[in-house]
Amino acid sequence: MVEHDVGTTEVCGQPQRIAVLAPHMLDILLSLGLQPAGYAEFTTTGLGEPTTEIPVLGDRVTSQPINLGLRNTPSLETLLQLNPDLIIGEAFQQQYYDRFSQIAPTLLFAGSQKDQWQRGLRGVAQAVDRQAQAEQVIQDYQQKLAETRAAIAAVVTTYPNLLLMTAFQLPETFGVTDGQHFLGNLFEALGFQLVLPAKGNASESWFSIEVLPELQADIILVFISDHLREDAMNHIQQVWQQNPITRSLSTSQAGQVHFLEAYLFFNIRGPLAAQLILDQVQDLFAPHRE
Repeated sequence: MVEHDVGTTEVCGQPQRIAVLAPHMLDILLSLGLQPAGYAEFTTTGLGEPTTEIPVLGDRVTSQPINLGLRNTPSLETLLQLNPDLIIGEAFQQQYYDRFSQIAPTLLFAGSQKDQWQRGLRGVAQAVDRQAQAEQVIQDYQQKLAETRAAIAAVVTTYPNLLLMTAFQLPETFGVTDGQHFLGNLFEALGFQLVLPAKGNASESWFSIEVLPELQADIILVFISDHLREDAMNHIQQVWQQNPITRSLSTSQAGQVHFLEAYLFFNIRGPLAAQLILDQVQDLFAPHRE
């Protein structure tokens, strides 16, 4: 009996055909040394055919999983045809839980906040009898985190205030990530202090670009989604350079604004993604360590 964020599910025997309904859960499955039989992504083509579009983690997938469609609206028909003996997905897919459960035992875990991935990892590990591997994955992550924190300690001391900024709606508005999120929690664990705008109301998540000069950020990481626009990276960089507000920021003048593709940092949120992010953090701040 495996407890997850939508209920408790009985998993019998050793699952062999595992359907994975989100990048977050793919990360968890791969970290346990297992391969998916089916997979649902953010963007996809060729429903029912072997999946060919798996960003970031694709080189770790060797099973040619069947394309189950989009993670928000997975194809129940294709899932049924796959005939999995275990389905793993995220808690936001709760509306499909009853229908998933009619196909195969289903585990749904939240994974967007802080270290929720560890609960999901342990739950999936219980279902596939790989608890020891799960604990090793967590231990490896903690070691990598400690190594990275030590490697960039001088940077954090010199530039402690960090703004994690989503730029999908520039030049009008921008989003921020706080310590409750997987990514924000990771950067706080590295020693940074996250810079946050004052909220006008509790539900506010996007802020006018005019707020930026009020924020005392030493470093700004600007996250851009290429899947929303083909030339998104170049477009946002041009907007930043041309806009008088962003161009005049002291952070911009000091060369402390970095533009990053958002997929790795926001869409996966598991132990493999965390390791890759920590690698990028070390590479990104290597010039400052001198």
